[in-house]
Amino acid sequence: MDKLTLDTNVLRDWSWVEGKILEKRYNDDPSKRESLKILFSKLTKLRDEGICEIGITNQICTDFEKDWNELPTFINEMIGSHVSYVLPSISTLPMMLPFVLLDEDEVFSILNDVFPGAKPEHKKFPSYKKDALQLYAHKVANRDVFLTSDEKIILSREILFSKWKIKVMTLEEYINNKVL
Repeated sequence: MDKLTLDTNVLRDWSWVEGKILEKRYNDDPSKRESLKILFSKLTKLRDEGICEIGITNQICTDFEKDWNELPTFINEMIGSHVSYVLPSISTLPMMLPFVLLDEDEVFSILNDVFPGAKPEHKKFPSYKKDALQLYAHKVANRDVFLTSDEKIILSREILFSKWKIKVMTLEEYINNKVL
């Protein structure tokens, strides 16, 4: 069984497809919504057939800068019915048990592999660090595939796999690989 970790943007896409989110995604393009709807339907079928399990890390809270009880309703509606939390979590707040202590050196090494030359004073640095934390949490939880639509992460998939054993795929790539 493939252990999948969804990047926050993939979970947001799923919420958008299901009408649980009011935010505009992809300019509310109906053809994009329909293509994603088909992909998420196939992903749900794969999960229900026992081919994969779908999880998110505790970094969902870091992405939204919220505590567990403050996550947006559309995210809470997805947890349990569509995805589950990946364990162990990493020791960022809020923590779940069991957890592993955060290795800042590894997080910053991942960050530098995906976002070379990123400096703390850069305006996107906090977002880059959140992405690195998600990848790190995926790694320490020994998950199989990190599903994302983030272009920088996708472009870094070779180094993430060779150096960190983090396999990165888009939702479409994963579905196409499983449904032949």
